[in-house]
Amino acid sequence: MNDIVNRADMPAFDGIMFEGPMDIATLPHSPGVYLITTEASGGVKILGAYGAEDMCQSAASNPKRACWEKNRKDTDPVAFCRVVADADARDRLSFSIMHGRFYELVCNDPIGDDF
Repeated sequence: MNDIVNRADMPAFDGIMFEGPMDIATLPHSPGVYLITTEASGGVKILGAYGAEDMCQSAASNPKRACWEKNRKDTDPVAFCRVVADADARDRLSFSIMHGRFYELVCNDPIGDDF
C-alpha cells in the first residue's frame, strides 16, 4: 500500500497520521483522504473530510470551497492528507473522521440512512 509512512513529526487525527499542514493547492495528485482545517481557539478544527482519486484535483473542484472560507476561524483553511490507494479504505477513513468528532463537520454533507 502507498500509505504515508508514520513519522513522529506528523500530526494525528483520531490516532491516524496525516501529512501537513499544507496549502490546499499543493495537495498531491494521489489517491487519498484530505482534511480541510482551520485554527480555532488555539486548536485545529476540521471543516471537511474528503476521499478522492486525485486529492489536488478534488480540492480544486470541491463544491464546498466557499464553505471552507465562510467557516474559517483564526486562520485561512489548510489541508492535511494521507495517501490511501484503496477506494473502500478511503471511504472508511473519511467516514470515521466525519463521525469521530464531537462537533459536526460543517463542510460535509450529512450522511443519510440507507432506508
